[in-house]
Amino acid sequence: LDPLPPSYFVRVISDRWLHSECVLPISFNNMILPPKFPPPTELLDLQPLPPTALGEPALVKLYKFTEFNPIQTQTFHELFKTDRNVLVCAASGSGKTTCAE
Repeated sequence: LDPLPPSYFVRVISDRWLHSECVLPISFNNMILPPKFPPPTELLDLQPLPPTALGEPALVKLYKFTEFNPIQTQTFHELFKTDRNVLVCAASGSGKTTCAE
């Protein structure tokens, strides 16, 4: 006998009908998986941007530091110059809140 393909069995039981039960095998032989996620963006070795890159004196006054950190510098154009959605993931204390502002 050939070995059975790997599969899961889903058991459906009604909580309202007596003896109402069904077992469904789910095979993964012909499963189409989504493409793998691309690797995360590497942190580039860029020159830090000063807050004056914002272009608005009122916005520049919000920041007490002299330059954005590497994560803020790398995400600056996408966050400030475009209307596209962006997901910024980084460690705690890496400046994500400043990116959101």
